[in-house]
Amino acid sequence: AYSSQLDTSGNENTGVLHEFIDPASRKNIYKFKNIVPRDDQKPVLEYKSGKLAVPAVPGAGKTTIMQALIIELIKRGTTPGEILVLTYMESAARNFLDRIKKACPGLSELPHISTIHGLAYKLIQDGNNYSRLGLDAGFTICDDTQRPQIIRDICLKYLPFGEDEKKWYEMNAVALSRAKIARVTPEMIQEYLQDNDDQQLQEFLPVYKEYIKTLNQRNMMDYDDLLVNATRLLQENEDIREYYQNKFKFVIEDEAQDSSSIQQEFISILSAKYGNLIRCGDVNQAITTTFSNADVRGFKDFINKYPKVEMQSSQRCAKDIYELANYLIDWSMQYNHTKNAFYDIKMQPVEGGN
Repeated sequence: AYSSQLDTSGNENTGVLHEFIDPASRKNIYKFKNIVPRDDQKPVLEYKSGKLAVPAVPGAGKTTIMQALIIELIKRGTTPGEILVLTYMESAARNFLDRIKKACPGLSELPHISTIHGLAYKLIQDGNNYSRLGLDAGFTICDDTQRPQIIRDICLKYLPFGEDEKKWYEMNAVALSRAKIARVTPEMIQEYLQDNDDQQLQEFLPVYKEYIKTLNQRNMMDYDDLLVNATRLLQENEDIREYYQNKFKFVIEDEAQDSSSIQQEFISILSAKYGNLIRCGDVNQAITTTFSNADVRGFKDFINKYPKVEMQSSQRCAKDIYELANYLIDWSMQYNHTKNAFYDIKMQPVEGGN
């Protein structure tokens, strides 16, 4: 007798239930797109468990090989829902999900693919977890259209005499985000100023207080709050932490060069139980460090600390481009003030692909 009349898609079982639920036979049921890796990509597909860094040059096929790794994990018996893929742009998450759907049309369950902010929001919402943070059920996100206007209004209110309005706004917009990510509160700044004379901090403090007050009055969180509060929930609540750690056996981070320190902490907690964490990115393409809290040093440290697979073959760049890029890396290594500017990985051409 069947233990169930229906499979997970709601279709009737017709004598294949054992094969359906047997992990070892999943590869015979699901139809997978065959992805042929290059030689420098093959070691990624040999991954079994633990931590793995995948530094890659532009055009190395990072998304494709992560997709192939997911297929490989499912073939070996991992339930798709136990795989978490995190990226930083909604468009990238949608693209990744679409690729998996096309590559694995027979899957009855898909890997969990999300932006890191999307997962943080879900974690805060789940089971009324927001109440543990002192938030009301109707809290909203202060997005990238609302946040600048709120900050501009506050900055105008506290504009120091003789200060350029645009420069003052830009400085505070960055400082507010960095203070939150570093979990520096206005009270901590106030205490520091009791024994230290710092004019910039003295001018920043009322802006910071007013910004927090405004968000609280509107029952809002900005994107930095999402990550800080989600991480706090994991750290301070064993039941929440265990639920998410048990849920995801494999955590894959795409575009790891754009990860901030709080994002890395969040991901580290999520992957702590099983210890299966794959971080993939182009460490020399970390342009978001100029306008975000991206901590490229954290990814470099991860690369140097754990096993790594370097993907150096690029199909994207013409010869003049990759030769100039490789020369720039070599040039930077000659001088003390630039020797740590780049990670020493150089683009190699792919025959017929550049």
